[in-house]
Amino acid sequence: PTSATFGFTTTLRSLLEREKPDHIAVAFDGPREDLERTKLYPEYKSTREKAPEELIEQLDDIQRVVQAHGIRIVRSEGQEADDVIGTLAVQGRDAGMDVFIVTGDKDFMQLVDDHLKLWNLRSSTSAPEILGTEAVHEKFGVAPEQMIDMLALMGDSSDNVPGVPRVGQKTAAKLLQAHGSLQGCYEALDEVKPPSIQKALRENRELAELSLLKLALLKIPKNY
Repeated sequence: PTSATFGFTTTLRSLLEREKPDHIAVAFDGPREDLERTKLYPEYKSTREKAPEELIEQLDDIQRVVQAHGIRIVRSEGQEADDVIGTLAVQGRDAGMDVFIVTGDKDFMQLVDDHLKLWNLRSSTSAPEILGTEAVHEKFGVAPEQMIDMLALMGDSSDNVPGVPRVGQKTAAKLLQAHGSLQGCYEALDEVKPPSIQKALRENRELAELSLLKLALLKIPKNY
């Protein structure tokens, strides 16, 4: 099987031609049972089906493609690739770079600002979707730094985050527009309307707050 390798190579070459980056790295994680995030939250991503054998067989080929393009592979023992990417992106931004994270994962939107944007692989259009501060707000109705609060409220099945029952994207956006954050929603819980949403928040507080912790990217104490 070669479909995953072909798709990855096509995307990589498109990215290199379109963006012409000065620096680029690709992150991989290790066995899930060894990851710090899995140890903290054993159910994290537990609903995901195991990667198909044909994809696993192609991972070595994909890494060879990365190396053949002269691109650095980045890993950190015991850390998920998401946390490596987040740490590396913030370090680049803080060093004065304009940074793109190539991903379709919504939890990375918490990092977006004027100098850190997402290059969305899951766009339905032929051209990639570039998500900056304005695009995140237009698409979800909240600021980037509120995105993990939104996901904690509405859920994110890809990361096994169930969310609060009865709270979808529109309701989550209204709550955050009114109260600023998940914590703000609970500080003003008696003011939340309608009563059904107030009741759902009250009954699922522990779940929502745990979800928020799970969605926050872990900062790795390492300079890449």
